[in-house]
Amino acid sequence: MKLIKPSTEIIPQQEGLLGVYKQIELAGRVAYKSEDKITNDSAEKFVNMLIERKHYRPLEFGTIYLKLPTNINPEKICFYDSNHWSRWATDDEYYYVTTNARVIVENELQDDLRYICEPEDQHYRRITARIISSRGIVDEARTHIAFSHLAESTRYCNYSKDRFDNNVSFIIPRELNIEPGIYSISDLNFGKDIPMKFKTLLQSYSDAEHNYFHLLNAEGFAPQDARNVLPLGVKSELMMCGYEDDWDHFFTMRCDVAAHPDMQLIANELKEKICR
Repeated sequence: MKLIKPSTEIIPQQEGLLGVYKQIELAGRVAYKSEDKITNDSAEKFVNMLIERKHYRPLEFGTIYLKLPTNINPEKICFYDSNHWSRWATDDEYYYVTTNARVIVENELQDDLRYICEPEDQHYRRITARIISSRGIVDEARTHIAFSHLAESTRYCNYSKDRFDNNVSFIIPRELNIEPGIYSISDLNFGKDIPMKFKTLLQSYSDAEHNYFHLLNAEGFAPQDARNVLPLGVKSELMMCGYEDDWDHFFTMRCDVAAHPDMQLIANELKEKICR
């Protein structure tokens, strides 16, 4: 089994409509762990495939900044004003609208893309982060419904394949000081510095991996069924995108001492990166 540490990363969106496509592709491919298929010209094809299949969730990660003239049809700004995912500000000349690609596609507003721009001071900003932690912590983060979320799919990922190093990955317990790496349970059992309680936990992870592989390879289970034996300690990745005040609320709740200690580590690390 592979043991790794939790981590966080801020994912800035690149410029232009191509940057929107690339952000969407990354979010979608993180969910299926197929980032190795990203190429210089794969993003637009990937987005078109999502639209064709009406798989709109990844489109939420493509942030659209619009600069609409104030003499535009007032029904236009009324729509964005009433849309849950959109926000706007104005001055004497322009409406500064922030929305996402799903809103544009589902409401057939592609004509508005002629007003696309890079974010200006007046725009509300959205921030995307990638979180790597246990499935339990990822599931807690997904309760913040103001955000767009996409998590690594244990339904589709087959961890017995080479691209996963033929190992199931688990998060190293926060109080256990060992280096990330691939371990056999005998390596861990004979580690003199590993307390018994962690040996018991890691043994359970090893047993889960063994049972998962047995179901896949000996019993013919599909990954979506074999995953039932995987514990909440299994490593998971989460793409999470929200407005700045959504993140402020997240930090208020998850940096608090009442939050799970593993969640506090993630939230405090993200807060430092976002608010620096």
